[in-house]
Amino acid sequence: MSKVILDTSALLALIKNEPGASTVEDLLGQIVMSTLSLSEAATTLLQSGMTRMPVAPHFSTYSL
Repeated sequence: MSKVILDTSALLALIKNEPGASTVEDLLGQIVMSTLSLSEAATTLLQSGMTRMPVAPHFSTYSL
C-alpha cells in the first residue's frame, strides 16, 4: 500500500475538525509524517492555548 506524506496543516485540520479533516481521516493508516512537522503541530497547539495533556492524546489516537 502506498504511503501519504502528511503536513502540519493537514494534521491540525484533523485534530481541530476543520475543513479537510474527513479527507485526512480517510487516509489514516497510510500516513507518514516527518518529526519536524509533528513537532510543529504540537508547538502550534500549545501556542494556541491547549495544554500539554490534551495535546498528547491526539498524537497517540492517530498513531503518530
